[in-house]
Amino acid sequence: MIVLSELNSKKDRNNGKCKNCDQYNTSPAWCQTCDPQKTIQGWTSGNKKIDASIKEFQLEASKYENVIEWIPFGKLEDVRLIKKDVFGSIFSAIWLDGIRRISGKSSEYTQSRTPSYRVGLKTLSNPKKLLDFLKVSKEYEIYGITQNKITNEYMLVFDEFYSKRVRCNGNCTHCNRYNTSKAWCQTCDPKSTAQGWTSGNTEIDNYIINFQFKSTEYESVIEWIPFNRLNNVQKNGGEFLATWLDGARLILRKDERFIQSRTKPCIVALKVISNSHYFLEEFTNQMKIRNNELKIYGITKFSATGEYMIVFKGTINDEFVSKRKYDYGKCTNCNRFNTSMNWCKSCDPYKITLEWISGDEDIDNCIKEFQLYTTNREKAIEWIPFDKLNIIEEIGKGGFGTVFLASWQCSQSIKVALKTLPGLKKNSSNFLKEFKSHMRCRVNGIRLIVYGLTQNTKTEEYMMVFQYENKGNLHNYLTRNFEELMWEDKLSLLIDISNDLIKIHEAGYTHCDLHCGNILLHEELLSSSLKSYISDLGLSRKNEELSLIQGIYGVMSYVAPEVLLDHKYTSAADIYNFGVIMAEMTTGIPPFYGCSLNIDLALKICKGARPDFAIETPNCYIELARLCMHSDSQKRPTAKTIHSKLSEWYNFINRSGEYDEFSEVDEYGEFDEFDETDEYNELDEFDKFDDADKPDNNLNESNGINEKLEIIREFRAADMKIPELSSTLQKYPNVIYSSRFINTHDVAQKYHKEKSDQLNAIDEIGNYIHYFLCYC
Repeated sequence: MIVLSELNSKKDRNNGKCKNCDQYNTSPAWCQTCDPQKTIQGWTSGNKKIDASIKEFQLEASKYENVIEWIPFGKLEDVRLIKKDVFGSIFSAIWLDGIRRISGKSSEYTQSRTPSYRVGLKTLSNPKKLLDFLKVSKEYEIYGITQNKITNEYMLVFDEFYSKRVRCNGNCTHCNRYNTSKAWCQTCDPKSTAQGWTSGNTEIDNYIINFQFKSTEYESVIEWIPFNRLNNVQKNGGEFLATWLDGARLILRKDERFIQSRTKPCIVALKVISNSHYFLEEFTNQMKIRNNELKIYGITKFSATGEYMIVFKGTINDEFVSKRKYDYGKCTNCNRFNTSMNWCKSCDPYKITLEWISGDEDIDNCIKEFQLYTTNREKAIEWIPFDKLNIIEEIGKGGFGTVFLASWQCSQSIKVALKTLPGLKKNSSNFLKEFKSHMRCRVNGIRLIVYGLTQNTKTEEYMMVFQYENKGNLHNYLTRNFEELMWEDKLSLLIDISNDLIKIHEAGYTHCDLHCGNILLHEELLSSSLKSYISDLGLSRKNEELSLIQGIYGVMSYVAPEVLLDHKYTSAADIYNFGVIMAEMTTGIPPFYGCSLNIDLALKICKGARPDFAIETPNCYIELARLCMHSDSQKRPTAKTIHSKLSEWYNFINRSGEYDEFSEVDEYGEFDEFDETDEYNELDEFDKFDDADKPDNNLNESNGINEKLEIIREFRAADMKIPELSSTLQKYPNVIYSSRFINTHDVAQKYHKEKSDQLNAIDEIGNYIHYFLCYC
């Protein structure tokens, strides 16, 4: 029962006016008082119950598009059986009058139709069941009822693709209903693709049209490709390669909606089917075989020979073919095997660049640049809306940003770290430098995961979102857990650090600020294994950008002597930093702790002062660390050499049981203790470590085993000393690893002045001695 007050509340001037009662319509182009009365007139099904039921629905219709009607069977063409089961049969047909739709704009809406619209037909065993189905069905959008004039069966007329219509796919420009897939309406679009072309062969045309009407996605449409749209055709083995000027079909996202588009001219392959009588049979086979591996675009005809050709995605354009594996699954876009698990390097990077926008052109371009580099889904970075992040607490602060712990509400809630980046608010160009540095090193293999970028909506600060490391930085971990770290653990952490350093240097960068505060640790929950990662690339530079102007930023006690003397940074300066970290790993004490970080300390470092090592530290380890800290940067080993040597020692310790038969492993013997009062002697053993990876052909097997046993004994002896060291260690909770400005020009001036003064003093003494010998 329609209540008058409800009808009055629905009346709106934007809906237009009813031509019958001159009142505002209750919905666009529909007056619920007058229009239902018109729809029940001028037709009959020939069955009073059917008529009464349809009219009941018509009188209750609140919108023009929702009106159910009697549809004469003569208005249905191209009726095809789709499937048949115990519940009835389903057909497909073209309804000539077409579905109801609203045309025009606000206040000027008109009742219209979409003619020649493809619909579904569902038979039911008797009219009563049909009417009951009409009342309860929510699975289908029902347009009306018809009767098959041959079988006399009553049939529901409905939208056969109703269940596929989703709002996020956008609206069909023809029928204005939701598309069945992105930018594709399976009811309307196949019809438009089947028009405006011909191959000149009716059989070929009908074959292609049949495929087009079965297409469920815009990008999967098979089409006729005129040969004059193929350029630069060249023979390539048993096939041809050409450039398709129109490009392949592609879905783009623009202004929050999907649109049908095409790629730029692309490489395609052409396969000739010489026997035209069997071409369609061969094409069907190729669709089953090739389309599993390579996307088939359509059919063309070689104008020179009259031979038909299959057009498919050209293999010359697939630089990732060697990475595609069956186990990775198939790409839903190109239908080829993925290049990594659920990731196609050819397609997915381009798709994810279309799925978001930050509102800042520099950020968008930066993120998209690295998205296109992405080799697997886990490494894909993104713009992360700040409302998806819940800041928990501040966990770190340095000279170039503050770090927060936060939870990120994505597919599942995960803990992440947020780091504020230097740069002006609302100006992204300044802060993107660190982000780009880290991402270029990550592309090269550095392991700390970066998820993307965000912007604090309150402070307007930009922030980098990266992997949360649950054990903090290396310095704090050494302070709290020094007694728990055996030498096997220390070597493992140093191997991780050296591995990241290799990747940074291979990417053409120098870190420029490597210290224990920038080494992050993470403990795996299942294995309890501890991993270390280099972080904070805020001061890192490309090698060609490393000239000094007014000084540097850094932690004084870690800076290489040549840098303090106003020379430019090189990767060798990172190696010096690594040597200092090696020393700190033995004691748990920050380098030069207790000394003021001033010009006096800088001068001591330039003159040869180096951090101390703990008692019982293995000699081989001390030698390597000292070599890393050599005053002559040319004599320091590379990150690869360090990684190789550390890995060798780690393997010795890990496999020490294999050597037990050669030695009484519990009797360590006497060791020469390292005298910390000795003046630092620079080492010249670069060649020794450079040859670490070479076969030990000059030593006999016995000497090789003895050398390994000695190394194992030294590390085991050092392990036994750790409890004693940890009981005497002070705690250093107040050490702040904050990079500060160091005026290297002043350091260099004072160093050279002192050196000059020393030389002048020596000259004066020499002159005095000469005078004394000659005249006294």
